[in-house]
Amino acid sequence: MLKTLKVFLITFVCVFVCFLGLRLGYDFITSKKGVPEIADNVGEAAQAPPAAPSVPEPRVKSETRIVYEYISSIDGAVEKSEETAPYFLIGKTLAEIKELYKGWSAISFTEDLIVLRKTNPPPDGQKYVVGVVDGQIAVFYKNPVNGTNIKEITSSPVGALPREEQQKLLDGIEVGTETELMRMLEDYGS
Repeated sequence: MLKTLKVFLITFVCVFVCFLGLRLGYDFITSKKGVPEIADNVGEAAQAPPAAPSVPEPRVKSETRIVYEYISSIDGAVEKSEETAPYFLIGKTLAEIKELYKGWSAISFTEDLIVLRKTNPPPDGQKYVVGVVDGQIAVFYKNPVNGTNIKEITSSPVGALPREEQQKLLDGIEVGTETELMRMLEDYGS
């Protein structure tokens, strides 16, 4: 009987120690006490990409020069004007400049120089006619501009084209937009 009592006590103590160990282990894991700080950082580092070195974004300064380029869609002429940055642009970034100057292209952006470009559309309703002048493909304004109806004479000879295309050009091909005109000239030029 003494022997069975000893076995019972030893079994009871072992079971008690096991439950106590489980309880303490559970408390330890859920409270994260005793876990070094680096263990938390390891999980975060695996999820987040490393930070890139911080390079300050260029900003407009009071001495920044701004060049405005206006390109005519009618004849391709470029008109430029230059000034120092107005007070309301000082401190602005490229993104902020693009927001303020919608419809403009930022060609260059540094703290010393900003170049902004805008293409002025043709007058409302301007259409073109592609035809022939002196055996070369030419472009005419449907409505004269500055007293002339010739926009440009290309270096593409009409004689190199098939007879059917030559006849179309002799009759004149009306084009509604600058984009269509450019596409047509590229087709005839190739």
